[in-house]
Amino acid sequence: MKKNKRIIIFLIIILVLGILIFVGLSIINEIRLVDKNNDINDTIIDNTISNNIEYEEKETDFTLIDQYGNEQKLINYRGKKVVLVFWAVWCPPCQEEIPLINELNNEYDDAEFLTIVRPEATSGGENEDYKSAIQEYINNNNINVPVLIDEEKDNFKKYEITRYPSIVFIDENGDIKEKVGGKGQSGSLTKEEIIEKLES
Repeated sequence: MKKNKRIIIFLIIILVLGILIFVGLSIINEIRLVDKNNDINDTIIDNTISNNIEYEEKETDFTLIDQYGNEQKLINYRGKKVVLVFWAVWCPPCQEEIPLINELNNEYDDAEFLTIVRPEATSGGENEDYKSAIQEYINNNNINVPVLIDEEKDNFKKYEITRYPSIVFIDENGDIKEKVGGKGQSGSLTKEEIIEKLES
């Protein structure tokens, strides 16, 4: 009889321990799920906040259309380094520089590259259709870096571009960090020189 009592007590203890372990594991899993959901919610909130940041517009900001018909706004690149290359189709140094910028656009991930072309008379004369000349250059050289046409030439004035090509380095805050080109200085740089300036 005593042996049976001991077995019953032993089974009861095992049953109680099993229930406690089950309840304990259930509580731990519930805590983990709550923590995971909190992390997900925090991430969603962080992303929503970052996507809804309103940046202060600067004098150097612009909105232009690229060769694909897409609207490009400089303010949309806040938080990233930007390289702006001002050029003209008829300019021989530009014809060498733009393919380098195109390569960097494809290879270098730590900055955004934009080019702004000035619509004006090309080497074919005053009446030549500059848009056709620009598109022909883009096609012939497989250019996929954004090419923005500054119809009103406002940005050439705004950035005080006096020589082609000119390269403007914009920092993450949308401020001009450096301008290369103009006042007797060539704006042509090698890929290595551009990367060095971006990383300095």
